[in-house]
Amino acid sequence: MRQSPVQAMPANVLSAPIVVSGFGSYGGRVRNASLCMGRSMVTGQSDTAFVEMPVVWGMPGTWVARRTLPPRAWIALGEAEGALRLEAVACNRRSAHPDTLGNLPPAMDIMPGPRHMLCTAPLPRITAALISAGFPASISDNAGGYLCNELFYHLITRNTTAWQHQTLVLFVHIPPFGTATSQADRPVIDTSYLASLGETLLTTVRQCLS
Repeated sequence: MRQSPVQAMPANVLSAPIVVSGFGSYGGRVRNASLCMGRSMVTGQSDTAFVEMPVVWGMPGTWVARRTLPPRAWIALGEAEGALRLEAVACNRRSAHPDTLGNLPPAMDIMPGPRHMLCTAPLPRITAALISAGFPASISDNAGGYLCNELFYHLITRNTTAWQHQTLVLFVHIPPFGTATSQADRPVIDTSYLASLGETLLTTVRQCLS
C-alpha cells in the first residue's frame, strides 16, 4: 500500500469562520471543477478559507479532525457526472475504487457509526436560491461511495459531536469541468460559470447564517 505524504492544513483553515473545500485531480482529469470553484469562492474573502482535500482513502477524517473549533459553515465541493446537486445524506460505506495513490479502501465502512447521516443545512432554501439565480440544482440522497461521500460523512459526524451542531455543513456536487449545460447564456462549465456559481452559493450560505 502506498502511503500518502504528510501534508499540513493551511493555517487559516484552522480558524476561518467559513471553510470551503474541494478535491484535486483524479481519474485522469486534468482539472477538477470543485478545485476551480472553491479557490474562486475565497478570493478576496477575509473570513473564508479554502482547503484542497487529498483524493486518498482515510484522509478526509484526518483533515476534518484538525479543525477543533467549529466553523460557522463548511462548504464541501466535489465533482460528479450529472446535474448540479446538493447532497442530503451521507452513507457509511466506501466503494471498491482506488484512490490517487492506487490504494483500495482499507475497510468498506468509513468508521464505526450509523449507516446514514442526514444533512441539517437548509437545502430547499439554498437550492431555490441557486435555481432563482439561473443554476438548475436539485437535492440528492446519494452522495456516492467515493471520497466525496467519505468527507461528507466525516463532516456531519464532526458537527454532531465535537462541533455540537454549530456548523452549517453543506456538500455540493458539480458537473465536471467542460461539461455542456442546457443554458444558452452559460453553455459550458468553465471558470466563468464556476466563479458565478460560487459567488451565488457563498452569498446564499451567508444569508442562511445571518
